[in-house]
Amino acid sequence: MKTKVLLGIALSLTMFACQQENVPEAGTAKENTDIRLRAEVSGSVESRTTTDEGGNVSFNPGDEIGFFMPEEDSPTLFTNKAGTWEAAARLSWPDLTSDFVFCAFYPYQAGAMRSQVPMPDLSLQSGKLAELGTYDFLVATKECNFGDNNGTVNFTGANAFKHTYSLLLITLVDEGNMETLLNEVSIEGEGCFTEHTYNFTSELMTEISGAEAKNKWTMSAGGTTIDDVTDTQIALLLNPSESQVTLTFSIGYTRDGVSFTASTQNISHAFAAGYCYQYTIRINDGQLIIGDSDVTEWTTGEVTGGGNLVVDGEPENV
Repeated sequence: MKTKVLLGIALSLTMFACQQENVPEAGTAKENTDIRLRAEVSGSVESRTTTDEGGNVSFNPGDEIGFFMPEEDSPTLFTNKAGTWEAAARLSWPDLTSDFVFCAFYPYQAGAMRSQVPMPDLSLQSGKLAELGTYDFLVATKECNFGDNNGTVNFTGANAFKHTYSLLLITLVDEGNMETLLNEVSIEGEGCFTEHTYNFTSELMTEISGAEAKNKWTMSAGGTTIDDVTDTQIALLLNPSESQVTLTFSIGYTRDGVSFTASTQNISHAFAAGYCYQYTIRINDGQLIIGDSDVTEWTTGEVTGGGNLVVDGEPENV
């Protein structure tokens, strides 16, 4: 799975009046010193924006990013207005010869600081792919000078916006002859949903001091029908982990009027930032058959993994 989305972002910014040696001499043609910005998103994941079933993302009007000027601790808000990104305050290149480091993040958060950008609360996710972008968090950094690309800061290629979370995609398929209704889904794993901030100085996520540990996510499915035609997809962002994390995946469902519960702890590995972990779970005659487990690097689209796990479903109150 791979996505590269180009954002045409024109930032119309005015140079300060006194820039000493960089100010053209009187009578000469005035150089265009506006900062311009190009950006693309590495990988495939839902944005608050728009995503198709393959995870391809595009930005919509109303989307907001935070942009850090060099040495500034507070970001400037940029808003997508009909495809053009407009700054909430006027900015400019500090000079036309020096190299500067520019940083940006999505989505914008009021009160953010360079060393402490609030990240979304993953425990509030709906589990729907179309709404995942509300919780996605992207960062980008670029070092350049005015002359590198005629004043354009390129958040592209190796400097494209990158995903900081891991993405878990689970597709439920019913292969039985009886109607199956999904009632509830839960996923539990140590620290998977605990709130963090992002530090552009260290380029690391940091768990909020004193924050409540959030290990479990639950979704009420409200009797959603699962069959061999209409699959049910669950899309969930997780905090990345360097060490192995075991997930407990559980569902409650009804088949032919009988309520069942089933769970597995066989999804267990490190969840790397910027990777998508895909599983297809087939419900067949009271069993959960977990197969087609793929690990996809969003940036390159390379896929590894595989295997099948079988989990028995047990009737409730029996």
